[in-house]
Amino acid sequence: MLTAREEGINCAAMKVIMMSPLPVDAIKAFADDCRVLLVPELNCEGQFANILTSAVPREIHRINQVPGMPMRVEDILAEVRRLAKPKKKRKAA
Repeated sequence: MLTAREEGINCAAMKVIMMSPLPVDAIKAFADDCRVLLVPELNCEGQFANILTSAVPREIHRINQVPGMPMRVEDILAEVRRLAKPKKKRKAA
């Protein structure tokens, strides 16, 4: 996250450490301050992102990996960079 901020990307992180009861109010407060939500997970189904969709009814971007190794910071940073880029508007024909 520090590297992304040094590059001028406005980003933040939230670490949810309790699943039951899910801290819905804290998650909603965090999500309300975010333009884009990204959930990196080390499983193939995106289980936590699926749980979050019930608390935060909006699009959640996911990075799901099952390599048997920890997720690389570079992989998360690449996705943060991709999501931070403004989408190009199509020219009217």
